[in-house]
Amino acid sequence: MRIVEQLTVADTSSVGEGRRIATRLADGLGFDVNVRGKIAIVVSELVTNLVKYGGGGELVLESEEIENFAKLHIYAYDQGPGMENVQKCMEDGYSSSGTVGGGLGAISRLPDTFDIYSRPGKGTAIYCSFSSGSPIDKKSLEWAALNFNYPGETVSGDDYAHFDCDDYSLVMVTDGLGHGPLANDASKIAVECFHAHTDLMPAQIMTKLHAALIHTRGAAVGIAHIHHHSRELTYSGMGNISAQIITPDKVQTLLSSDGIVGGNARRFPSTVYPWPTDALLVMFSDGLTSKLRLDLESYPGFVFRSSNVLASILMRDFKRGRDDATVLVAKQTGAKYW
Repeated sequence: MRIVEQLTVADTSSVGEGRRIATRLADGLGFDVNVRGKIAIVVSELVTNLVKYGGGGELVLESEEIENFAKLHIYAYDQGPGMENVQKCMEDGYSSSGTVGGGLGAISRLPDTFDIYSRPGKGTAIYCSFSSGSPIDKKSLEWAALNFNYPGETVSGDDYAHFDCDDYSLVMVTDGLGHGPLANDASKIAVECFHAHTDLMPAQIMTKLHAALIHTRGAAVGIAHIHHHSRELTYSGMGNISAQIITPDKVQTLLSSDGIVGGNARRFPSTVYPWPTDALLVMFSDGLTSKLRLDLESYPGFVFRSSNVLASILMRDFKRGRDDATVLVAKQTGAKYW
């Protein structure tokens, strides 16, 4: 089960609101009072810094429960002045009127995970998480996704899914036609069908999805199969889901067909691409601009950050704000980058 809360931060009134949302989600996950206290401190500090140093920004909180494992994801990002020296800003007690520095060193030690990316003039993105219970098995693919509703809607017409085993991983992004509950229904059915057929290749899964979605609005869908031994990625896409493989020397746009899964589709071709160990996979719905083509020179050190931070940066910089929006980032666990 996944619950996502998004808070646009404009002034100090957001500090209390962010803390209340975080506490409610932490309660729902069954975190003890000690962990809830740490979460309140972290969220208060992050929101304060968004206001004081970032000129406002976004706080995203996502609670996740999988069997006996619970996790709270916390994202905070802005398009403010950024930091000249992240390591300096992480020192205890350091603060600067031009950079986000206050309390970062202290709060970085409270969560189970913490990651940050900042560039002068480009803003700052921070991700951290708290978890409890028995973690799921270590995955071959490190991945993260963010999914936001169409403005004013209570549910998203987009969704995503993931499957991982020793030999291969599968990831999917789906965009139900339109927005609101009916689009959400289509994407939910697509996710359920995906999980029922993770033994198949992308084009075969697309055929199953087409049959499952025939009585819904239909959806745009992209599915990637990454084989960890042959180092190949097989992709099948239909509609306005975009996908790219990013390597040091190029950005490879993955082929997708026109049509609607569950609608006017007739066939589901797939294409095989090389998957180097240092590649990034980015998939996104049309809630992000189709002009998204990552210029790595503008994001130095980008690939070294966690998939969660990468997803939040792409959402921050490329979201159109006029539709449901989903971005998924995946890379090989333990990969060494450029």
